[in-house]
Amino acid sequence: MIRTRRSVHAIEADPTDNTLVWYSRAIGEMKQRPLDDPLGWRFLGAVDAFDRASDLYLIAGESMPSGPDERRFWHQCQHGSWFFLPWHRMYLFHFERIVLSEVIRLGGPSTWALPYWNYSQDVASRLLPVAFRDPTFADGSTNHLYVSQRTPAANSGGQFLDDIDVDIEDALRRKRFAGTDTGDTGFGGPRTGFSHFSRPFGGLEQSPHNNVHVQVSGFMLDPRTAALDPIFWLHHANIDRLWEAWKRRDATHVDPTETLWSRGVEFWFHDASGHRVKMRSEEVTDPTVAPLEYTYDDLSDPLPESFVGSLDDKGSDIVQLVGATPEAFEVDLDAGSARCVVRVPRPKADSPEMLTVENQPSHVYLSVEQITCQGLASSLDVYLGLSPDDNPADHSDKRVARLALFGIREASNPAGPHGGSGLLFNFEVTDAIRRLDDVGDEDFKDVMVTFRPIGDHTGSPVHIGRVSLYAE
Repeated sequence: MIRTRRSVHAIEADPTDNTLVWYSRAIGEMKQRPLDDPLGWRFLGAVDAFDRASDLYLIAGESMPSGPDERRFWHQCQHGSWFFLPWHRMYLFHFERIVLSEVIRLGGPSTWALPYWNYSQDVASRLLPVAFRDPTFADGSTNHLYVSQRTPAANSGGQFLDDIDVDIEDALRRKRFAGTDTGDTGFGGPRTGFSHFSRPFGGLEQSPHNNVHVQVSGFMLDPRTAALDPIFWLHHANIDRLWEAWKRRDATHVDPTETLWSRGVEFWFHDASGHRVKMRSEEVTDPTVAPLEYTYDDLSDPLPESFVGSLDDKGSDIVQLVGATPEAFEVDLDAGSARCVVRVPRPKADSPEMLTVENQPSHVYLSVEQITCQGLASSLDVYLGLSPDDNPADHSDKRVARLALFGIREASNPAGPHGGSGLLFNFEVTDAIRRLDDVGDEDFKDVMVTFRPIGDHTGSPVHIGRVSLYAE
């Protein structure tokens, strides 16, 4: 039987639909299970990532999973990788089946399916769904969909997501699924092996995935607690839906065929019976066939008709460094903004690196590398070409990106899997560079980059190792 995942907005508009009530009841039961139970709420959250010090449900003296089980099943989430989409599809699938099993045990419908949250539809859709805002239901029973730690605007029904947070145009118009570290990072992320916050994010992961995580805040701000917020699963169901929408909107949008992606890496989970199972990417490319067997109620092209087709393929995988900051610097999150200068050496005549209208590269990328912080931080808005006296808030036309710092504390941990190397972002700034030329900065010897903190943070400064320009 093909299961249909429906929009949470359609579900809430139907007073006879109890999908969210059953979701809450199942979560309440799953929360009663101990930490080492693979069908429990906390164990399933730890599959994504886990930090005992951040565990608000900690019970003194409780048992942890065995060492081999913890290493095999916890801290498995794939970020900054072309495995980001297939791994999360596997994760959602097993979570959905476990919740379904609990729903049926409680007397609920055997047709239950995980909803999705389409926050990119219109301004009203950006609000946190109503069922997630109150600690109790109308009958006084506990609402396990509610999490108090979210940003207050979310739980109060206010706006907390901007246009840029829910932007899907850049991702859905990318032609290639897999990308590179210093050029086009692709729709799905750069080619990697097993990867947990070590490489730049793909288009869909950067926006809207990371943006929505940090703007919801609370548990969602940190990957070690994110899956403990029930909205996490609806958010990721929407990301999974957008993967299908990307493939449907253009015949050239296809999944990778390389062996490394399709069957080169195996990922381990527990099924609804608690049995150990492993999966590979090739098993989840079509959600309508076994073992997945689900679809979505809306897979139409979410972009306007004026955006038919893809952006031009962003060239080869060969890019060249043309400029960089001379030293590391820090962004004070309590200050209004921080600036740095990317030095672009004055090239020789007829050099292919000359960033001018007369001899422009096809694509120019800005890379922000080795981003670390000892606390939690939400986002940095990035601007090109502001003068020292300009207030970034008054120049949205010069904003080129929003860097959602999801996972920054984990990526900054020197004892972590990547030695505290931090987050890495790479995004195209070709048009912005050309606009700089239009105002007379013909050789781009100095490119002013401004960072403006956005959202919640813990006060620790953000350190940036290098800001670089690459061209192809």
